[in-house]
Amino acid sequence: MRSLISTWTAVLAVLVTVIVAALDTAGHTRGPLVALRAGIACVVIVFVGRLAGFVLMRTALRRYYDQWRMAQAGSRPRSER
Repeated sequence: MRSLISTWTAVLAVLVTVIVAALDTAGHTRGPLVALRAGIACVVIVFVGRLAGFVLMRTALRRYYDQWRMAQAGSRPRSER
């Protein structure tokens, strides 16, 4: 799951970088400003992807832990709970 999120984040970051660069170039923007805007767009997408991956992995681990805890509680005698 984690590698899938990382892959999609990288693909989306490259795609957004290309789109921003193309739009800025079509608007006759100077080269350094195109690079700056494309870089900022790439960093924002990578940050959002990392944050989404963190939240999804945390949720998955929390579910796994809760299921494990419920299984452990069911296997112990009532006097030890």
